[in-house]
Amino acid sequence: MHKGGRLILSINMATRIGSIYRVDVENGLVRHFWDVGTDQTQLGSALIVVFRSAYPKSSCPDLDRIISDEVEFYCHAMVSSGIKRGSWSKIGFRRVDTTFDMLFRISADQGNPAVQVSERWYVWEPSQPMRFVGKLTGKNTRAEIGLVFPPIDVVTRIRTGAWDGFYQAYEWVFDS
Repeated sequence: MHKGGRLILSINMATRIGSIYRVDVENGLVRHFWDVGTDQTQLGSALIVVFRSAYPKSSCPDLDRIISDEVEFYCHAMVSSGIKRGSWSKIGFRRVDTTFDMLFRISADQGNPAVQVSERWYVWEPSQPMRFVGKLTGKNTRAEIGLVFPPIDVVTRIRTGAWDGFYQAYEWVFDS
């Protein structure tokens, strides 16, 4: 399409639950994630599960094998933005018949670098109300950070295993 003397390329950025994506990691390897739902509690954002295994970039993906892999982590992600930025590419689709146990956390101290360890936590399951729990204990300590992450942060976590940036801890951890 031409607009104002410029050629505008239109790319369909529609995403849908069930889409499977590929992320380049390193040394000719790729990892995958699956768009498995939305969380109305967190802005209607996409919920993705990221699988542990890496595959050679040149291999032909077996989608059923990919989605039966162990889940390394899950998060809220800006999937359409990642497509636009070239952070990942869609490789296929499988209907989501699996239920994933997901628990998210967010601190009332979020964004305050003066608070290293928060005792003001909220937790929630997708599309359920947030519950104030104060100090994180028990299964709540395994909750994933509940922010909606931009593509660069999701790719960083896939590549390194850690989120880039500062997020409050729920307990003191000392290096020995």
